[in-house]
Amino acid sequence: MLGRWRAEFDAGRAAVRAAAQGRERVEPVEPRRPRIAELETRPDIAGGAPATLADAGDVEDLRALLGEVREIAELSQARIAELETELTATHWRADRVAEVLELPGVRRMLLRLLHPDAHAGADEEQRRALTEASGKVNAAYDLIDRAKEAPPP
Repeated sequence: MLGRWRAEFDAGRAAVRAAAQGRERVEPVEPRRPRIAELETRPDIAGGAPATLADAGDVEDLRALLGEVREIAELSQARIAELETELTATHWRADRVAEVLELPGVRRMLLRLLHPDAHAGADEEQRRALTEASGKVNAAYDLIDRAKEAPPP
């Protein structure tokens, strides 16, 4: 039973380490619950004889695994702190950009420069690029307007 549990643990440990190093996202895994029949056949749980000294090796293996879990938790906490710092910096930059976009006349100026109707001589590819750019400007202002209306967290 410990062998199967260890394989599942090793797979989870590898996924968490990869996520802690920022390489990939970890999806939560539903833990496997032992079946009643498995519990009844184990004497240390089913009310039979207590765990024997032969289980001492298993206990040491579990202690080693717990030490690895502690290490992974510390790596995860360091990564979380790093990501919080990046989020704070990104939020600060976004606030500065929003302040510039909210200056009087900036919206009108941007749309005047980027609206496809203002460029009558533009070919189809240029018109597509201008349409995309003016759509992004409108989306940015919609986001700013929604952020103003949203209650503070």
